[in-house]
Amino acid sequence: MKVWIGVVGPTDSVHLIGNVAKNMSNINVKLFPYKNRVEVHDIIQKNEGMISQWLFSGRVPYYFALENNLLNEDQAIYPPIYGPSLLGTLLKAVSEKNAKKYSLDTIQPQEITYIHYKYDLDNLTLLPIKYDKYYPSEEIMAEHLELYRKGEIEAALTCLQDVYEMLKAEEVPCYRVTPSELIIEQVLHFLKERAQSAIYKKALFAVMSIKIIEAETSSLTDQASFDDKRKELALENILLDFTQSVQGSYVKIGDGLFFVYTTKGQLELFQKNHPLQSLLPQIKAQSQLDVHIGIGYGLTNLQADTNTRLALKHLKEKTTSSIATVNENKDVVIWNKDDTPLPFSHRHVAKNKETKISLSSTTLSKLASLSKIHQTNLVTAKDISEWLGYSERNARRVLSELQKAKLASVKGEEQPGNRGRPRKIFELKL
Repeated sequence: MKVWIGVVGPTDSVHLIGNVAKNMSNINVKLFPYKNRVEVHDIIQKNEGMISQWLFSGRVPYYFALENNLLNEDQAIYPPIYGPSLLGTLLKAVSEKNAKKYSLDTIQPQEITYIHYKYDLDNLTLLPIKYDKYYPSEEIMAEHLELYRKGEIEAALTCLQDVYEMLKAEEVPCYRVTPSELIIEQVLHFLKERAQSAIYKKALFAVMSIKIIEAETSSLTDQASFDDKRKELALENILLDFTQSVQGSYVKIGDGLFFVYTTKGQLELFQKNHPLQSLLPQIKAQSQLDVHIGIGYGLTNLQADTNTRLALKHLKEKTTSSIATVNENKDVVIWNKDDTPLPFSHRHVAKNKETKISLSSTTLSKLASLSKIHQTNLVTAKDISEWLGYSERNARRVLSELQKAKLASVKGEEQPGNRGRPRKIFELKL
């Protein structure tokens, strides 16, 4: 499976990585050297469709891309600076300058601590400066320069080519730290595997089922009103346009049920500019219909079909337009009214594994997720009723089962108003 890795950074770093990649089999790299870090924006945008994964020369351009929303953490990485790389540069500096005090940038503090203890360098002073996320090179250089002029350091160690050049121009003794070839090789292998995995996931089958909510109580037969037929035709026009945009196929099952067959990659491509949640108000505005949308992913078309029907099943009790997804691992996400996702799993395992409970693992998983979303594990039957859409009687039954299984315990009571019995407050232990 052919994948391309884009290498971005200053010229010397990019060519170092390119030379390592030449000696590796089945690694395809495209080099993108830059003179100024702002060029990263155009490099990524112009090559987005051709590059599977991105390798940045260091932390600074990597975080520049992340903070400017050019990429996410699943699409890029940088080769970390580990002890041996730093140690080699330190040995060179000590032998040439016999300096004892150094400043370092973009290197993690734990690596500096490791060097101190591993190689017994207590006679050296290593002062870390900005190392997290993105900072302009001018700011990093200014910190090195200030420490040097104050006499707190005798030389600077930097991972950044432009900082190195600016410090040299200010006549500050300076040394460049670069990642080892072994680390670069390991990172390239990791990116290759991640790119292949991403391609595999995008090729997963995806089935979207659309169910007219009214059809659950009034069948759309030949005797149905003309108004209902016009609404359904308007819905079909929307779904046909959507199917074309995801390069899929469209099937009408009957009884207000429709299916769109496509791939996960095509759905993700569509969602870059059109969130799936936006389909619901569009359908409502143009057809006056409320619908449930279930999306199922699978390794086979059959698995995706099974999962889309499972997604619809989770929406059965909802009376307003909603969306649910079920992936190949049976993880479920239901989108709430405010477009916030509620994730849960069919494979939830309670903390007390030895306790038998009559409640389904799906219910337990939902409660655990809702507890995190609402940021509380203290609930009443009314809370459970609202969270799960149950009657308060069923909610009390759920709490009773949880209490029997030692997954909930009574922590107090609250008075609902001037009248009525106090409500028990339970602590969930999911």
